[in-house]
Amino acid sequence: MRNQTIDALEKRIQALEKQATDLNVSEQLARTLFLVSDSINTLTDNDKLFPLIHRVLGQVLDLPNFYIALRNKENNFISIPFCVCDSRVATPGTGLFDDGSLDREVMTKKQVLHLDRAG
Repeated sequence: MRNQTIDALEKRIQALEKQATDLNVSEQLARTLFLVSDSINTLTDNDKLFPLIHRVLGQVLDLPNFYIALRNKENNFISIPFCVCDSRVATPGTGLFDDGSLDREVMTKKQVLHLDRAG
């Protein structure tokens, strides 16, 4: 009987620890989204805004490769004004919004794409 009580208490403690962790993650994500939103609404200089967005998101996500792409629907081009590759700021660029490109896949489906490094 005593062992069952101890087992039940241990399970309850584990459940409470998970609940606390989930709550902390949710609070951290809400703070991060607020900071990004506030920055977008207050900063007018993209050279300051884009690195700030990367830095803030990097506090809750692993972002060794990150870019901000802007799509021009009229000429079917995208511009990449901010890009970090393997944690180094890379040269911004532009390119055609090609069929089958990863950019097109993400932008047209409007869904996050997660690639698993394991395979």
